[in-house]
Amino acid sequence: MFPKDPLLLPEPRRRVKTGCLTCRRKHKKCDEAKPVCGFCTRRRFECVWPSRASTFHLMVPGDERPTKVPATPDLQPIEAKPVAKPAVSSSFCDLKSLLNEVKPVAVPITPSSDESVRDRPWAFERNEVSGVSPDYANLRETLRDYMFLNAMTTSPSTPANLSGNIFENDLSLDDQLLNLTKGINAFHDGLEFGHGPADNDILSPEENLLLLTRYVNDIGPWLDMFDHRSCFTALLSKTAKDDPLMCAILTISSRQRDKLQHDRPVSETTYRLYERSLTYLIPKVKKVPDTSVMASCVILCCFEMMSSDPSETWTKHLKGCAALFRVADLHGFSGGLRQAVFWCFIRMDVMHAISHKTATLIPCENWLPRNCTVQHARALFLDSKFDGNESRDMYANYMVFLLARVCRLVYSGNLKQDDFESEWIELYTELDRWWQDRPSEMHPVVSVFKDGTPFPSILFCVAPAISGTQMFHTAMILLMKYKTRILRPLPTLAVDPVMRKSLIWHAKCVVGISLSNSDHGCLNNALQPLWVAGKLMSSKEEQHIIVQLLRDIENTTGWSTSWRIRDLQEHWSY
Repeated sequence: MFPKDPLLLPEPRRRVKTGCLTCRRKHKKCDEAKPVCGFCTRRRFECVWPSRASTFHLMVPGDERPTKVPATPDLQPIEAKPVAKPAVSSSFCDLKSLLNEVKPVAVPITPSSDESVRDRPWAFERNEVSGVSPDYANLRETLRDYMFLNAMTTSPSTPANLSGNIFENDLSLDDQLLNLTKGINAFHDGLEFGHGPADNDILSPEENLLLLTRYVNDIGPWLDMFDHRSCFTALLSKTAKDDPLMCAILTISSRQRDKLQHDRPVSETTYRLYERSLTYLIPKVKKVPDTSVMASCVILCCFEMMSSDPSETWTKHLKGCAALFRVADLHGFSGGLRQAVFWCFIRMDVMHAISHKTATLIPCENWLPRNCTVQHARALFLDSKFDGNESRDMYANYMVFLLARVCRLVYSGNLKQDDFESEWIELYTELDRWWQDRPSEMHPVVSVFKDGTPFPSILFCVAPAISGTQMFHTAMILLMKYKTRILRPLPTLAVDPVMRKSLIWHAKCVVGISLSNSDHGCLNNALQPLWVAGKLMSSKEEQHIIVQLLRDIENTTGWSTSWRIRDLQEHWSY
């Protein structure tokens, strides 16, 4: 089982029981001024009020007051008797009973008014999903609540262990379940219940084909960057009847299309597809997450990371996925699609760790099968049973693992000096071995360091070599940057000369690799390495090249980079 990790705790949500539906979705206190409340007036939101005749009272276990929920033909009232606040174990059972009563609902994908999404006051630019959009914010919170509630209600652990190991914080398990359940209910409150349009009313056959083509040619290869079997791309041939996964695929494809059309805000189509994805996921909340559900959640997490800067949104969604992985006992050697889903998520987790200067949300030990320790990692990753292509993939994954260990070492700040130095030397040695033992396909085809040019030209043939080598240089920068005084000079080890290179040399290699290789998945994965390397550049010419490179990445792939440009310019004191 996964050890206790306070990073995966869901923040408690405010309880909102009265006021307009917009304030409920935003979790704001409503002054109940009619016809338009003060909050909606200030923010220029549409103020929607529930009909008094269409509400009924729902008593949720652990709550002494009734909550108003729309009564509709599709979502029948859940009958629950008022009860005293139960103990953890009984609350766990009560919530599962409550969820068993919830039936799939037909939810319209049209906005709650005739107004087009792009015409609303909160329409936003292509650079990022707006943080002030009430509708997108509601969808984000609903996805996160879904992942946490799914993990909590399907865990094989006992309720006591679940509370202690996964979601330990100041709230009892009962209160956490209650808060998350209300978050899911809020999603229903904000929709016009009834029979929504069929999927073909969202996309024409031509649009559907264009989005699926975009996924196969561009987005799928992002997700399959270290997977020669192309599991994510091959999903399309297996998901014709899998509504959540198909909707997630169409959602991220639509979002990328929006991002690449420079003069167009996030489209109504993207919003409606995102909403439809959640309407298919919500009825599965009481079920143990299968691989398809986890793949859908990972794709939607990728959607969020592609669309915005590293606000709390990143962390919230990654925490939710990490919780699902714990429940499903998913790790880096699970095999098949489960393994592909894990490594796709872990690359995002490592980039999040670099961005937030923290350890990964899933500890490195839990990337390995049960009863395996970090000391077993090298043998596992370099197992001779892997064929040539899989061996190359796992060699790159081993560098992801080493980079995660470096992040934990340099950002944790809770190691004693002796332990820090011991781990530092071990990682330094492992990085050297990784560099020296690279298989032939992990070596560059061309490597040119020419005087008078700011950055080298380093060309590779395959994505694992591109991104794996770039992460190696990033790990070396972080490791050398945080070297203690006692370790200076470097330990006397029989290492490759590259291990003695300067921080600037490694930083220039990071930039040179992205300049020389156009693989879109590797360009997206380079955002945080370029941030680490860019901070070391002092020449105006070098800085200009990096800024233009980041702009080209966003214009080519749709992955948001503008926020990193601003961070670098601030660091350079522009």
